[in-house]
Amino acid sequence: MEEYDVLIIGAGPGGYTAALRAAQKGLKTAVVEKDHLGGVCLNWGCIPTKALLESARHLNSLRKADEFGIRVGDSQIDALKIWQRKNQVVENLRKGIEFLFKTKGVNFFKGEATLLNKNTIEVISDSAKVQMKAKDIVIAAGSLPFELPNIKFDHKFILSSDDTLQLNRIPGSLIIVGGGAIGCEFAALFSSLGTKITIVELLKNLLPQEDHEISRTLETGFKKKGIRVVTGAKLEAVSLSENGVEASISDETRINAELILICVGRKANSPELGLETAGIATEKGWIRTNEYLRSSVDNIYAIGDITGRLLLAHVASYQAEIAIENISGKQRSVDYSVVPNCIFTFPEIASVGINESRAKELGVDYGIARFPFRALGKAHTAGETEGFVKLLIDKKDDYILGAHIIGPEATVLIAELTLAIKNRIKASQVVETIHAHPTFSEIIPEAIFAFFKKPLHTV
Repeated sequence: MEEYDVLIIGAGPGGYTAALRAAQKGLKTAVVEKDHLGGVCLNWGCIPTKALLESARHLNSLRKADEFGIRVGDSQIDALKIWQRKNQVVENLRKGIEFLFKTKGVNFFKGEATLLNKNTIEVISDSAKVQMKAKDIVIAAGSLPFELPNIKFDHKFILSSDDTLQLNRIPGSLIIVGGGAIGCEFAALFSSLGTKITIVELLKNLLPQEDHEISRTLETGFKKKGIRVVTGAKLEAVSLSENGVEASISDETRINAELILICVGRKANSPELGLETAGIATEKGWIRTNEYLRSSVDNIYAIGDITGRLLLAHVASYQAEIAIENISGKQRSVDYSVVPNCIFTFPEIASVGINESRAKELGVDYGIARFPFRALGKAHTAGETEGFVKLLIDKKDDYILGAHIIGPEATVLIAELTLAIKNRIKASQVVETIHAHPTFSEIIPEAIFAFFKKPLHTV
């Protein structure tokens, strides 16, 4: 039986990061993955969706080319090529992980892993069944699309996000159930490609976790683009119709479309792991961990989606770093207080820190720093003037508490604000830092100038 210092179950952003870091520390390391290297993020999430969205972004730019004095004629959409490019991007990145494993001495096994006890796993592949032992085990098994109890995926007309990424075509019409980040990104993608979109969201706003002004601005923009938004409504039933599907909504509305995409959350990918056999405590399938990412079994750690904390690839990678540090003998705890969130709609959305609702709950005496992209020189040169930056700043000591952006390059701009909040850099210090001109980054000091009642480029 092969023995290792660290065994990692799952090769997503958490699993492969943990493996590379463990090997770098000189630990004998193995990774078991039942599917493709890269996990959900690389194969069915972050990367493929952004690859498709990049094609849509280029198409949107072509539609505005005449504004920039460029005539391109009628643009043609080659759906098959769009999906083929997505697949090639994914394949290239998979090969990159494989190369890193080989060069850094990580042993990779493809198969399904089951815990036999706290130190032993069994791996079943197409060709063999083997057992392995390790001093420490890291579970990074990820998550799966959540299926509604009364509406099952048929993978043909009733789709999960995984199914949608394999379409290789552009549907004429699509109902999207769930107005969170995944649903809104798919709405932005397919509406840009010409699909007639209806979004159905149970709560009263799209992106219910985001700042209310951001959510409202996105919803308004969606409607202007012809996207139908139905909020405060529940999907009751789905039946097949001549056109594809018919969705019955709780407000007695019936909506017909070619396909329906259900994206109402995700569930833990844990049923086959043998967690009970190893004595690992769970809650609704999610592995419970302490602040050091240890499970209820002291030598078994859990990272990424399987912990049920924040289902974000960058959080999984962050957790991987901490888990390996702790396996190596340190006592480093996790801190989820400053985690950026990015949504790749058109325009982009990004946030970090607290929003107004949370600030009011905490009783913080805060002020608002706001600046619109339409007052920014770079936004006009790029033809991207929609949106704004909104900062929450503590009136007592001018620390930045939260940042909320909707507009061009929002997912890039959020990095500076994440750094500022994490390191308790004051708004007055940010505004004293020279920002290059003309850039989108200038919007941050412009907003802070407004907070201090010294606006330059707004009245």
